[in-house]
Amino acid sequence: GLLAFSVAGTLTYTPPTAWTPGVSFGGGTTGITYTTQIGYYERIGNRIFFSGYVALSSKGSSTGTAVITGLPVASKNIAGYYHAPTVRVDGLTGITGMVQALLLHNATTVSLSFLGTGSATNIDDTHFTNTTLIIISGHYEV
Repeated sequence: GLLAFSVAGTLTYTPPTAWTPGVSFGGGTTGITYTTQIGYYERIGNRIFFSGYVALSSKGSSTGTAVITGLPVASKNIAGYYHAPTVRVDGLTGITGMVQALLLHNATTVSLSFLGTGSATNIDDTHFTNTTLIIISGHYEV
């Protein structure tokens, strides 16, 4: 059957819209090139639902902690309010354990880490190769 509901005020809706996911290392993107960068998001009320795919052809020369960049709207600005998108990463090196993603509050980037010996270790440029690919999806509050 049909599901009916009412909402006080106006419900913000953005139909499926393209966004461009990317990668940076320590905030830098020098020399990073891609074979594929594609993403879509939809906003319903105070939620962003998103998915993205990134395939590198060169990881470039920037160094530092790796993040996925370009989320279309910053996450809600409440300290300690985090989201954990689903991520699949292929073509990494030196990783032991599970790869995980974390979207902090008031952010448009997703950090990547791995669980090796029970604690999280940030993924950085040394773990990437020129053929790393990332598939990410999730939702978050704005």
